[in-house]
Amino acid sequence: MEPAGMDVNAELQMMALSLYHYTQQGDWKEALTTFKNNPGIHKVPINRSGDTLLHVALNDFKDDSAEEIVEEIKKNQSWSVLKTKNERGDTPLHCAASIGSLKTCKAIGEAQRGGNNQLMIEARNNKGETPLFLAALHGHNDAFFYLHSCCPNQSGLWKRSDGETVLHCTIRREHFDLAFQIILLYKIDIVGSVDEKGITPLHILASKPSAFESSSNFRWYNKLVYNCIFVKPLMGSPKQQSNNNDTLPNWWIKSSQNTQSGADEENPGYVGYSNYVAPPNYWTCYGILVCLFVCFIQPVLKAIGFQDIEDLKKKKQKHVWCRQLLDKIWEHKDAAYVGRGSAFRGYSLLQTDDSEFPKPSGHHQIDAKQGDGEKKEESDEKESAFFIAARNGVLEMLEKIMNDKPGSIHETNWQGQNVLQVAVECRQPHVFNLFIKRLGKERIWKALVQNLDNEGNTILHLAAKLSHDKPWHIPGAALQMQWEIKWFLYIKDKMPPYVLFLPNKGGTSPVDLFREYHENLVKEGTEWLNHTSASCSVVAGLIAGVAFATSTSIPGGTEEVSGKPHLQRYPAFNMFALTSLLALCCSITSLTMFLAILTSRQQPRDFRKDLPLKLLLGLSSLFISICSILVSFSAAFFFVLKDSLKEVVFPLYAATILPLTIYIIAQFPLYADLVRAIFSKVPQASNRESEKLIL
Repeated sequence: MEPAGMDVNAELQMMALSLYHYTQQGDWKEALTTFKNNPGIHKVPINRSGDTLLHVALNDFKDDSAEEIVEEIKKNQSWSVLKTKNERGDTPLHCAASIGSLKTCKAIGEAQRGGNNQLMIEARNNKGETPLFLAALHGHNDAFFYLHSCCPNQSGLWKRSDGETVLHCTIRREHFDLAFQIILLYKIDIVGSVDEKGITPLHILASKPSAFESSSNFRWYNKLVYNCIFVKPLMGSPKQQSNNNDTLPNWWIKSSQNTQSGADEENPGYVGYSNYVAPPNYWTCYGILVCLFVCFIQPVLKAIGFQDIEDLKKKKQKHVWCRQLLDKIWEHKDAAYVGRGSAFRGYSLLQTDDSEFPKPSGHHQIDAKQGDGEKKEESDEKESAFFIAARNGVLEMLEKIMNDKPGSIHETNWQGQNVLQVAVECRQPHVFNLFIKRLGKERIWKALVQNLDNEGNTILHLAAKLSHDKPWHIPGAALQMQWEIKWFLYIKDKMPPYVLFLPNKGGTSPVDLFREYHENLVKEGTEWLNHTSASCSVVAGLIAGVAFATSTSIPGGTEEVSGKPHLQRYPAFNMFALTSLLALCCSITSLTMFLAILTSRQQPRDFRKDLPLKLLLGLSSLFISICSILVSFSAAFFFVLKDSLKEVVFPLYAATILPLTIYIIAQFPLYADLVRAIFSKVPQASNRESEKLIL
């Protein structure tokens, strides 16, 4: 890359070239020497991006070198260097704030005060971002609080040209601790702010389902560990923030104080333990259990290689902090929540010039030729946080809105759908059950279930539709189809009978729509079942042949006169006879089940119970037959090894268990999913946000 020295003389251009090469080679000692000996080079850009040496030092995280450069600038009183912008419009203070270099931020701030210049904290780059905004964007708490202390009364610095504020960006990037402090600093002014698309901070928080416990799916052992992990809550000021891994005695003192005093006085948004209804000494017992977990169980889990514990700690910290952030935002609920029928789109509109925001447009229909991505973006702009929370299964936010904004239940989105229809279409059973629990016996429920969207679809029509995303937290197309059927029937049972036959504007009933949308899923499920059954039937056939040969042979032979086995007095012989017969019966049963799957009609209704149950029975029988054949072989070899090789009997038996262990490890997830899919009445929603990260 050649340096950009077109507007300086040849000597400065050569020095700029030298500085460029020094920085590329990492020779900062020579670069600083050249910089100090040539004051004229201070303001000269040394690369095509228009960066000065101070820009480059900060972008390379050379804090000590950057501090020396600032001291040299201060010594020569060349204050204009600190105002120099690169091609992105970033000043050195922008770069220092972006990397979170508190030391450099202070050095630049003190140098500017010494020169009686206006603080560069007010400078904006090409995107309209101030250093304060960039510090928040990248989650650098210390740099943010320092820059805020330099100009605490200038609210415009926390907003960029597209209307997005520091609260928007910290929530979007999940810097929840900093977002919590930002609300404490700017309060209602920032909570009710909107960007140029009309998005509020509450909208963004509602689109973060993985940040809430209600949208997280844990296995039972992870849930057990999760419940035992303690996370320190966010405090009321930056000075009160501390490391989350506090010692247990400190936590114990604070826990005891909370049980006596209720809510935290310094943090009214955080509710103390005593605010919850609990039996006497409940929290004392809970504290003892947590103490035992931290002191004894947690080290053991780490010692045996349980790697999920650190991830669970991070998840619980995110969940606790996000819940506190929601509580803090909801303290200004009138400004934070903007429904579709609101007269304005945020509290900040009352205090800001209209020119800063585009005027809200009417609710128009989207052209059918637009892609799915454009429709989704348009829908996000038009929907309130209530709909986004329902779409993502954020129960914590839904409960708050329903408690304090009961009229929001009657809102509809740009498609004419109410919140119940959105929850059904997005496959959110927990949200649907929440509405049943709260509205099931009221007239409001009848009004919700009878609503038709712009296309004349009922709730049952939406339950019949299949989205492109993986709708359920379960593998395999066949099990996905099973849960789709269960979901459709579950919704049907909650609807009036006439809804099942009510056509939409296209003349399609819910049942016909279900068949249309699930045609490809039925084909995929059929292929998956056939492939699985064919593979397992081969194994079952081999085991059946071996088991038949084994069951017809008699170890040790028989007596010539009576025909009785010579070894019948040994328990191992009886074990051999029983297990070989059991292996034969189970292998034949397994083979029969897999053949029944291969020859079945495999219609959509068969996926509800018939086909999964046959697969479960086939896998169970196959597993039992494998166990039985291994036990029968071990019993037969007992007579060979019992006298000559007694010392190696048990190691050999342990070796025979190895194939069984491998089979269990490989097949248990599928087996567990089958059991869960067959016996679960209501399907379990998936965390789409996490799956998108994996994909």
